[in-house]
Amino acid sequence: MIGHLELTLRLLPRPQAETLRRSSPKSIRLQLLGGDAVPHLVIAGPSWSGRAIDLRVGDGVLVPPDCVQEGEKLTLQTPAVGGRLAVAVLRGIGRVESPSTGWSSFLRVMPRQYEGQSRFRFDEGPDENLGTNNDL
Repeated sequence: MIGHLELTLRLLPRPQAETLRRSSPKSIRLQLLGGDAVPHLVIAGPSWSGRAIDLRVGDGVLVPPDCVQEGEKLTLQTPAVGGRLAVAVLRGIGRVESPSTGWSSFLRVMPRQYEGQSRFRFDEGPDENLGTNNDL
């Protein structure tokens, strides 16, 4: 991806591309979050368009710092470098929105170890509305 951004699209200057090549995804996540808080991190913002953000329970998404959420699928945490970390906590469909930029995106959360038909992976369980489903 770095080579494509550098050579084909000419969006990255050579020195910055070389720096990125020396960094592992884990070290970038540590720099952004200041720790290894989530097993999987998605970075989303005004450039993210055309599809929902797909997460598993426990995964994180780095969103613009002024983001608000619809629904209770995420917990918005303290601002991080370049945004705000939101961690997926409940299975189902929600939405995040940045009032300052007008950007918004749906997000879909599935259980961490989901087994079953793919069309049901984001459906809320019958007990989740009551707050009693602890095995997700």
